[in-house]
Amino acid sequence: MLAAATRAPLTIEPDAPLRKAMSLMMMHEYSQLPVVSGKSTLKGLISWKSIGRAISLGAEPGFVRECMDREPPTLRASDRLLDAMPSIIRHECVIVTDDAGRLQAVVTTTDLSELSHSMAEKFLLLEHIERQLKLFCENGWGPEIVPRLRAPGESARKVASVHDLTLGELQRACENPDLWALLGVSIDRVVFRDEFKLVVEIRNRAMHFNPSGLDLQDIQRLRQFERFVARLVDPGATPSGTSPRPS
Repeated sequence: MLAAATRAPLTIEPDAPLRKAMSLMMMHEYSQLPVVSGKSTLKGLISWKSIGRAISLGAEPGFVRECMDREPPTLRASDRLLDAMPSIIRHECVIVTDDAGRLQAVVTTTDLSELSHSMAEKFLLLEHIERQLKLFCENGWGPEIVPRLRAPGESARKVASVHDLTLGELQRACENPDLWALLGVSIDRVVFRDEFKLVVEIRNRAMHFNPSGLDLQDIQRLRQFERFVARLVDPGATPSGTSPRPS
């Protein structure tokens, strides 16, 4: 999740003097400002580009309303991040709103570039966790059990081994005491279940513009859970792509 999509943005009113908008953008090194009335009713977006366009067409704007884009590109906070990236790149800047259309944030291509490293680590950790979980479960759940672990309504989907299960299906299966017993480990099921649930929640936040966002604690939790599951698979193994980190 982009940090920018969780921060309350700096805004300006439609009737504000253009000089005020330009001063705020210069002071904060922004290329644009969302235009709102009241606390969060979106009215448009003013940017250096929209100002330049108005002036080039012969206007002499004195107020924000005279040179703002009235229909800026928007995304919902519930939109998947990966689906939203092409729109952010194409428009260079998008407004993030809640499901009621109220302003939540502004996200730009600069935010995407700052995101790239941390997101790469998150997705690599999540991918490795899922792979290790399937290796952990495959010895206890054979072909006679695995097809029953499909999600409701997925009976037509071919599931021959745990490697065909989704992360959500693995999570539900690990919550079952009888299935957990088949794995033959002394790890407390409830402790494992609760931590697995948190990992799935982090995965969901990474894939959506969720206002709760992702933070350093999420990264640390993913690293710890990845190391833990890797040791369940091979007690002597060093988790792939990671190195031990102090707690």
